[in-house]
Amino acid sequence: MNIFSWLFVYLMAASIAEFALQRDYPKICQQLYGLSFAVALFVVLIKYYYGSDIGAYILWYDKAGDFGQTASRAYVARSEILFFYYLDICKRLHLTLWMSTIPLTLLYFFSIAQLFKSLKRFKVFALTLLMILDFNLIVLEARQCMAVSFVILAVLSADKRKYALSLLLLLMATFSHKSGLPMAVIIAIMMLLRSVKIDHSVYWVALVILTFAVFLPNDFVSGILAKAHVLSSERSQSLLHHAGTTVRFQAVLAVYLLAMLCMALSKPAWKTDTERWAWIVLFGFVLLAVLYRNWFLVNRLRSYLLPFMIVYAFNMVDENHVDQIVSQVTACVLFLFCVYSTYKYSAGLSKPEGITSADSTVLERFSHSEEELRARQAERARYYWNHYYTKYYQSEQ
Repeated sequence: MNIFSWLFVYLMAASIAEFALQRDYPKICQQLYGLSFAVALFVVLIKYYYGSDIGAYILWYDKAGDFGQTASRAYVARSEILFFYYLDICKRLHLTLWMSTIPLTLLYFFSIAQLFKSLKRFKVFALTLLMILDFNLIVLEARQCMAVSFVILAVLSADKRKYALSLLLLLMATFSHKSGLPMAVIIAIMMLLRSVKIDHSVYWVALVILTFAVFLPNDFVSGILAKAHVLSSERSQSLLHHAGTTVRFQAVLAVYLLAMLCMALSKPAWKTDTERWAWIVLFGFVLLAVLYRNWFLVNRLRSYLLPFMIVYAFNMVDENHVDQIVSQVTACVLFLFCVYSTYKYSAGLSKPEGITSADSTVLERFSHSEEELRARQAERARYYWNHYYTKYYQSEQ
C-alpha cells in the first residue's frame, strides 16, 4: 500500500462514521468532513514528481520561462497555451516543478469546496467517491485539472448571475486542456437550458443505451469519430487515441446502472438549489451510457461532470425524492465499489506496471536531493511507457 491507499482507507472509515453519526450528530459530521477534506488535500499536495506523465512535465518545465518561445511552439495549436504560460510564470518566479503543482491543487480543491457547499449531508462519502473515481485527474493530470477547476467555478459563477466572470472562466478552460473547448461549449449550452424542465423518465433511455453499449463492437465509437473529420488533425489524433482504448466489463458498470436507476425512479425537485444543474447531470449520464466501453475517453470527459452529478444525486436522495430501499442499495454498492477500487489499486502497486504509483512525496527531500528524486521518477515513467503502456494499449485494439 502507498500513501493514497491509506488515504482511501481513511476516507472509507470516515464515511462509515458519518453514516452512523449523521442523524444525531450533524455538527460532528461537519467537523469530520473538514478534517477529511484537509487530509485529502495534504496527501495530494505532498506528491513529488509523481505519475507516469512526469517525464513530459519535466521536459515542459525545463523549456519554460520564455513567453515568446512558448507562443511560437505547437502548444498554441493544442489549445493548452494557458497552462504553458502558467509554467513560464512559475519558472520566472524560480519555483520548482513541485511548487508549480501547489496552486493547481489548491484551485481544484477550492472549486470542490465551493461546490460541496450545496451538499446537504454525507459530504465525507461524496468526497470519498470523488477521490476514488477521479483519482487520475486529481493526482496525475495537472493540465486537465486546471481546466476542470475553471469549468466548475464558471458554473458556480453563473449560478450567482456573474455571467461575465463565468464566460471568462470557460474561456480559460478552453486554453488549459484539449478537452476544455468541447466541454466548455457543451456545459455553456446546458446552462442556457436550465429553465427547461426535465422529466426524469428520460433516464430510462440512458439506462437502455448503457445496457446496449456493453455489447457494442470495440471500434464502434472510434470508427464513427474517424469518419467525422470535424476536428483539427492534432485534436483528432488525441480523440481517436482515447476512444480506441476499450473494455467491455468494468466494476463501475454496477455504479452507473444503479445511479441511473435512482435517477429514473426519482422525481425532479424544481424548488431545490441543485436542480439548476439538471441538464448538466443528464448530459453526464448520457455521456457515460454512450461512451461506457471507451473508458479512457469517458474518464477524461467525465471529470467535468462528476462533481455536479455527485452533489445532485446525493441531494435527491437526501430530500426523499428517491425510494429509500433503492437509495440504500445504491449506497451499499457505491461503498463496496470504493472497497474494491482501493483493493485493486493497492494490489496493482506490486505489479511491474505499478512502478509509477510507488510513494514519492516531498518528505523524501529530507534524505534525498531534488535531482535524485527527479531522476528516479523520470526513470520509473520511462519504464512504464516502454514496458507496459504500449503493450496494454495495443492489446485492447
